[in-house]
Amino acid sequence: MEISRLEDEHLEVIWLQGEKGLSGRTFMEERMGAQFSGAVLESLEKKGYLKDSELTDKGRDYTRRLIRAHRLAERLLSDVLGLKNYEVGACEFEHIMNREILDGLCTLLGHPDQCPHGLPIPPGDCCRRKEKQVSQAVHSLNTLQPGETLKILYIQTRNDRELHILEGMRIGPGKTVRVHQTHPTLVVEVEGTHIALDESVGEKILGLAEESPERILPEPPYRRHFGRHGKKGPGRGRRHR
Repeated sequence: MEISRLEDEHLEVIWLQGEKGLSGRTFMEERMGAQFSGAVLESLEKKGYLKDSELTDKGRDYTRRLIRAHRLAERLLSDVLGLKNYEVGACEFEHIMNREILDGLCTLLGHPDQCPHGLPIPPGDCCRRKEKQVSQAVHSLNTLQPGETLKILYIQTRNDRELHILEGMRIGPGKTVRVHQTHPTLVVEVEGTHIALDESVGEKILGLAEESPERILPEPPYRRHFGRHGKKGPGRGRRHR
């Protein structure tokens, strides 16, 4: 049985309601306003997507793909294409739920786990396999070579302390980072400051990579260090555990 876009929107709100740990119709009515319809919920129950206003296994599988498509589209339109009004395009894209297309897009983006709003992107089989068949448009910082630069799109971590430390080093979305050294420590330059990062931190920093025509020569000791070992360079550094 076919499902309408209005039914899709009701299912999406029910999914979001579940992410927030809420139940009942109050959230849906406030979120959807005049679009909310009890008749639509009844239709979804008849089609097997809902039972007592809760997602069935069939409804959860369908809505999970719907949410995954929407949030991956948001990442594509916002990060790669640089569109500010990415919500409109994402709403159109979410109705294209071919699994192969979604996995290809996810691989292209480097398997992001959050949308631009910080909401989780349901993982696909490609994420569990860490597929790399598609040439990625988005790369993690620790995959770059000396001389390459990365325009940061997002940082793939929910650790607030880690984010605050990186922000203090001027490492964040929109910034351009240049790689100076990859071994034995990842050393990058941000706005004239050289910073050493642990590999586990570098893999969480994702963006668009560019090659630099300049040959990278050995640099003076870095001024800051951020990694799990808490070591400091000759200048002042921050300790991170």
